[in-house]
Amino acid sequence: ATHYLSCHAAMEAYGMGTMRNLPSPHPIFKLLHPHFRYTMAINCRARATLVNDGGVIDQLFAIGGKGRQELQRRSATSYNIHLTNIKRNTKERGVDDPKKLPGYYYRDDGFRLWDAMETLARNVVDDFYQDDAAVVGDMELQHWAEDIHTNGFPGYYGAEVGHGFPKQIDGKETLIELCTLIMFTGSAQHAAVNFGQYTYYGY
Repeated sequence: ATHYLSCHAAMEAYGMGTMRNLPSPHPIFKLLHPHFRYTMAINCRARATLVNDGGVIDQLFAIGGKGRQELQRRSATSYNIHLTNIKRNTKERGVDDPKKLPGYYYRDDGFRLWDAMETLARNVVDDFYQDDAAVVGDMELQHWAEDIHTNGFPGYYGAEVGHGFPKQIDGKETLIELCTLIMFTGSAQHAAVNFGQYTYYGY
């Protein structure tokens, strides 16, 4: 759930929405496009061999096929894009303060990476959008948001459509946060939940 759904599947939704709605010269396309490299290919392979019926998860994990299906159902129902917003997530869980919880390296390193990505996103947005009205008036961007909201994150199993992704971008700050979230999800967040797998699964 924290790996395939929150990273791989989410990045595919962002990538498809970007490819379908933003032309290649668009500044947000240029900012986000590098973060979708190989996403579609690896996700297709995962659906064919890893999370499919009878696949690796079904064969090797204790939860088995029915357990995997139930996990996917529960995860899809409760999923929200802001689970990968490290600033929001750690605050909601009460682990955002280094004085109260020192040595939490996911937070400590993650905050630095989030801040760097946010600075990049802010610079791009500030260069191309004079004010909130310019963001609201960018119809390509608004179609991008609506497509991701409606088609990228549909209301599976009775969940709310959009899963936290807005149907419209109401200004620069919202756009900066979303761009930062997308870049962070496909890089730092994915690294955090992916690269430790062998340590646990190989035990």
